[in-house]
Amino acid sequence: MAGRLAEFLIYLRIAEHIGSFPSYSLRLNRNDELAPFRFDNYLTHLPDFLHSVEDIWKHRIAGTAMYEIVPLVAPVTQSEVKEAFFDIDVESAPGPDGYTAAFYRTAWPVVGQAVFQAVDQSPCNVLYKAITKILVKRMQRILPLLIDYSQNAFVPGRSIIDNVLLAQELLAGYNQRRLPQRCTLKVDIQKAYDSPSFQSRLMDRSMAFSKAGAGLRQGDPLSPYLFVLVMEIWNSLLRFRVRNAAEFQYHWKCKELGLTNLCFADDVLLFCKAQLSSIKVLTDTLTEFATLSGLKVNQAKSQIILSSSVQQERQQILEYLGFQEGSLPIRYLGIPLTSSRLTIADCRPLIDKVDARLAAWINQNLSYAGRLQLIKSVLSTLHTYWASAFILPKGVLKSLEKKMRQFLWHGSSGSGIAKVAWEQICKPREEGGLGIRSLVSANQALMLKQLWRIIQHDGNSIWVDWVHRYRLRQSTIWTFNSATGSWGWKKLLKLRPLLRRGVTYKIGDGSSFNLWHERGPLCLTFPQGRESQAYH
Repeated sequence: MAGRLAEFLIYLRIAEHIGSFPSYSLRLNRNDELAPFRFDNYLTHLPDFLHSVEDIWKHRIAGTAMYEIVPLVAPVTQSEVKEAFFDIDVESAPGPDGYTAAFYRTAWPVVGQAVFQAVDQSPCNVLYKAITKILVKRMQRILPLLIDYSQNAFVPGRSIIDNVLLAQELLAGYNQRRLPQRCTLKVDIQKAYDSPSFQSRLMDRSMAFSKAGAGLRQGDPLSPYLFVLVMEIWNSLLRFRVRNAAEFQYHWKCKELGLTNLCFADDVLLFCKAQLSSIKVLTDTLTEFATLSGLKVNQAKSQIILSSSVQQERQQILEYLGFQEGSLPIRYLGIPLTSSRLTIADCRPLIDKVDARLAAWINQNLSYAGRLQLIKSVLSTLHTYWASAFILPKGVLKSLEKKMRQFLWHGSSGSGIAKVAWEQICKPREEGGLGIRSLVSANQALMLKQLWRIIQHDGNSIWVDWVHRYRLRQSTIWTFNSATGSWGWKKLLKLRPLLRRGVTYKIGDGSSFNLWHERGPLCLTFPQGRESQAYH
């Protein structure tokens, strides 16, 4: 009786969270003809599954309001179908009928109504792509409500750069023994997109038995979003375990935000104090999640980075984990993270990427106009991702501009005389230049955007929240003492005078304006101002 009651409670919880599972038809007995949904195979073959689901729904998943997720299962509209078809690449592969998305676009006035009915009844081939695009657009609207902001992959309004910026701040000072003991786990997940396994059986009176397979469909626009939701299960489980583990201690400068991880799809960083009891909480959660989802940690490719202040427990931690001991710099999301200043050697992968592009073009006998177009559309943008996270070393930017200059005039990396000064080339066409972006100016502009995000503080960025909590505290971005902080933070603050020149204000109630520190007569006349003045 107790088991049947527990099963009913699980179904009831699922029905409360997902509108497509009506509570009036929940199955309490496998012989019951009602109930369109049941976890039959898990309940039969995995005795602990009932407890796991109940534990997750009761304690770990915050969920969202019912009215916010109902649109996910709403009937498909004709406008959604048309928008989805017009989003599909016209060159995408056709189905067995031979029709591509280009055909449907061209013939939409004739076939539109028939296509809508077909998508609603049998979403396969090109029609399958349409229904997945519809689901993606619907899911994008609610993902920010469901996904914790320590995850930034595929969530509208969030940026991959936040992970890099925050990880760099947390790893700063790992080479100093005087700072607190801390560690970072760089976790590799085995065949991430092939491994998720939440098999269930669907059965009702109008359809035959079906059994879901494991893994996510490669190339499906819906797959990344499903994977993010899977990882949020782990994220929620981790938060629950950490809150209820008295032995767990946070990584330095993480406790106030409750920060234990940064996750971008399957790129995972875990943070905690460098002690065995805290590390066990993290690894036990990974093991539990692997049992539920099939996503297992690849120990051979995972690493742990220990700060220099860790001495006594270092060997014990390494033996327990079975991870490789990593050292800084490490590559995370394609960018090197270091405990000190970024060097030219650290940026070698970026330089090599430019060299590889040039090597493919050198022997193509391109005209000046062709080379100019490649520089503007390809070479001058290759550094954008890096330049959005760091103020790159001047030596790196000069090296890249030199390669671009030589390619423009000579079509190779050989030496020669430039016809016009590079400074003139980088001017806009209206001023007599060729419109090539200066890499130094582009780097500054991209980093000024990060400063502006700090000023706006919209609450959708974990990095911006961390900066306000641990860097600025009660200060403003204009008055903060740049003598403290990581090298990247200090470089960023040096751009403040450049930002000031472009900041203007709209008159309001004055609640967020400080006469002593904002750009205005008092600030310009008395540059030191009164640093004790509050900003808000």
